[in-house]
Amino acid sequence: MLYGIFFSLLLGLGLGMMALDQSHRAVIEVITTISLTIMVFCAGVAIGETEDLLLKLKKNFVVLLIVPTACVFGSVVAAIVAARLLHMPVRDMLIVTCSLGWYSLATIVVTKLHSVELGTIAFLSNFMREFASFFVIPLIVRCFRNKLLCIPTSGAATMDSLLPIIIQLTNPAVGVVAFVNGVILSVLVPIFLQILLN
Repeated sequence: MLYGIFFSLLLGLGLGMMALDQSHRAVIEVITTISLTIMVFCAGVAIGETEDLLLKLKKNFVVLLIVPTACVFGSVVAAIVAARLLHMPVRDMLIVTCSLGWYSLATIVVTKLHSVELGTIAFLSNFMREFASFFVIPLIVRCFRNKLLCIPTSGAATMDSLLPIIIQLTNPAVGVVAFVNGVILSVLVPIFLQILLN
């Protein structure tokens, strides 16, 4: 899986640099949207065909809340440590990390309400978080027995672009936790940004 992702990325980069220009952007966006929709649909099917899944999750409801809580806590700690190491204001680093991987929203909101510089940092940081997750998730799944550990690395992207990968590498139960994690974080991101940017 990891090699397939890496090969696809290199192929796309090469094609984008050599054969495509801005006039193809609309077509690529449509293909991307359709592909993502199909992947999420297939992830939903994999989750839906699991017997007694909802019953098992009701019994482990606390896990559904612990994972996003751990993701937020880890992001806050990382922001504080990074701010100290990079000699940046803690508030600015919190704005970047509390976007929790939702780079498209973070870029617009942070640029509009703070500055272009911090908006760019928010975009790059959160984009790289999602991008790196494509490579880190398979390693975490391979190295750790607790498959839930692969979820916080991706932040809010666990409910869409990374959901099929998580399900394929783990199981549908972890996929449901990943989806719920993404939904909760997607709700929290605008709240965090509103608090931090005011």
